[in-house]
Amino acid sequence: MKSVFLFAITFYLLYFIQAQKTCVKINECEVEASLIEYHGQDALLQDQLKDRLAKLNCSPANATELHVYCANPNEEIIRPEEDTEDEDEEDDESDSSLDYGIRHSGGILDALNFNTRQSCLGSLKLYYFNPVQDSVRILNLRHGTHSRIPVPDLGSGFFFQAKTSGSCCWQLCSKKFFRGSRRTLNPGVKLKDVSVESAKTLNC
Repeated sequence: MKSVFLFAITFYLLYFIQAQKTCVKINECEVEASLIEYHGQDALLQDQLKDRLAKLNCSPANATELHVYCANPNEEIIRPEEDTEDEDEEDDESDSSLDYGIRHSGGILDALNFNTRQSCLGSLKLYYFNPVQDSVRILNLRHGTHSRIPVPDLGSGFFFQAKTSGSCCWQLCSKKFFRGSRRTLNPGVKLKDVSVESAKTLNC
């Protein structure tokens, strides 16, 4: 009797969990579609990607396209630091600035940034995948300054996508305290293959 009761509870929990997900075509599930595109570039993770898709697969018998259960990942809101005047951000080891969306940072734009940073509103979402836990998390950075982005799970995974929204441009830096290579994103831009440890808003 006890085993029957446990089976019923397990079945109910599994049904409840699946009910919280939506079965859609893979290209309609932003997180999984983006993860496949990025994750698929790494041969060492190919088998794990196949296992993940097998678990999420919900394709009807007559489907011609892959369908997956699409759930909203855990999202953490990251508040900005108090605005303080930036120190000299140049680094001898920094790479040249790269633009996506597209405009160059530096010069007059950076000089004006401290005084005008709060005149725009927006957010930067960073999508993070942990291959050990097979989990996706989203860091939602609110407009402002983020000199040290909190990397989830002690850095056992990687960011596979960045997406901006609102009226702000964002400068992404590959090292803490706005050092390293830089990329500047306009509002409404989606970027894959992300290397970022610090970020801040810029007025477009």
